[in-house]
Amino acid sequence: MLDLTEYTYCDVLGQNDNVIVYCWADWCSPCKMFAPIFKEVENESAGIVFTKVNVDEQAHLTMKLNVRSIPTILFYKKGQLRDTIIGATSKDDLLKRIKSIYV
Repeated sequence: MLDLTEYTYCDVLGQNDNVIVYCWADWCSPCKMFAPIFKEVENESAGIVFTKVNVDEQAHLTMKLNVRSIPTILFYKKGQLRDTIIGATSKDDLLKRIKSIYV
């Protein structure tokens, strides 16, 4: 899983067709519950670049992405935002959205 910064964000989206961005923080309990699900789905999903943004360390990028609540999951296809999940979700929901966007 790639840690995004305000400096790598544009490059990652420009160089990869399928990108998922997970916005999180160390102090966020729902983020801690969701992190293993995100990692598990990453291991099961070929052809998608899974990234994460620590909102405390990357405040400017967080503002650019218009993230107002965490966890937030952003789904990009060919550089365009296609879907957003605000709050923790289930593995099944995450896989359904991946299938509808990227398959």
